[in-house]
Amino acid sequence: MKSRRGKRISNNKCQLQEPCSANTSSCLPEYDTDGYRCKCKSGIGGEDCQKICKDCSQLHALNFTSDGVYFIDPDGLGAFPVYCNMTNGGWTLFQKRFDGSVRFNRKWQEYKTGFGNVSGEFWLGFDKILRLLRRPGIPPPSLLVDVENWNGDSGYSEYSTFSIANESDSYRLTVSGYSGTAGDSLSTASSSNSREIHSGMQFSTSDNDNDMADPNWSCAIEYEGPWWHNNCGLSHLNGRYEKDTINSEYKVMYWWSLKSNYAGIRKSEMKLK
Repeated sequence: MKSRRGKRISNNKCQLQEPCSANTSSCLPEYDTDGYRCKCKSGIGGEDCQKICKDCSQLHALNFTSDGVYFIDPDGLGAFPVYCNMTNGGWTLFQKRFDGSVRFNRKWQEYKTGFGNVSGEFWLGFDKILRLLRRPGIPPPSLLVDVENWNGDSGYSEYSTFSIANESDSYRLTVSGYSGTAGDSLSTASSSNSREIHSGMQFSTSDNDNDMADPNWSCAIEYEGPWWHNNCGLSHLNGRYEKDTINSEYKVMYWWSLKSNYAGIRKSEMKLK
């Protein structure tokens, strides 16, 4: 807690003048001194809670080492909460699924603004994801995808190059530089079929179809979830949350390269650094 004693504030001290930074702290009046103290939210510092990091990696560099919800401000346009995975230097999550409590088959506007709760299952929203990808003074980001299926098989896929285009280009995905243990289900194909590749694809929802499938076919509708669908491809982590250990028929969330099949995924995290 940061304290400012002796600063005179009239009745309802904190409410009248709002001396602490909005959205990053709570103001607690000190009636005995007619002062106040600012209780900073997690990851925020400064006398009036004005010091905010741009992402989870900066928080990690300041010795915030516990996984959890923190407030960040990537570009000075306002702070918002994110979930930080502090393993290996601090990753900022933008998608997390683990129990099926949040429905991911949603329309374009909801994927733009985000849904769910960062302390549970959520999609951060392209508005915030683009702010993270365009942090001033920060090196180009990497993408990390963690997956686990219903049999307990797990792995990770990391991409050293990661970008998403603006909404005018339908949030087109570009990834390259794969390494990991879960296989590459974004930038390679299982055979010579290039229409399985997701890198280079625009994002598709049921009300905004940008896939490369037949004009009378929508991957987002038929496979029950938005994604960077091609025709339709080797991954779909926004698909239906359902236990399926053998054959998902593409409708559940899957990451083909984990076990070279379309069996359902039980847990997924998508994060950047």
